[in-house]
Amino acid sequence: MIEPCDNARVVPLVRNRALRRLAQPVLVDEEGRMMMLYAFRYRHADGTWGLNVWAWSMEDAEQRIEAMKRSLSLDGVIVAGSGADE
Repeated sequence: MIEPCDNARVVPLVRNRALRRLAQPVLVDEEGRMMMLYAFRYRHADGTWGLNVWAWSMEDAEQRIEAMKRSLSLDGVIVAGSGADE
């Protein structure tokens, strides 16, 4: 299990409180389940870096990170994105 850092907290992506409900990073599947965006950080070289992971719960997010530890691989460099399914 991943240990949360001592100062783990919710970090709003939108500073304006009135707009946060409109801008929540949440996906809803066909069954109405909410998938939320979780933020992680790691140390590399002389810095701290971060990544975001979509997950169903904090437990699911931790399991996804554990799975990455076991099986993560580099697919290549992203050079452009159209936003459309190809």
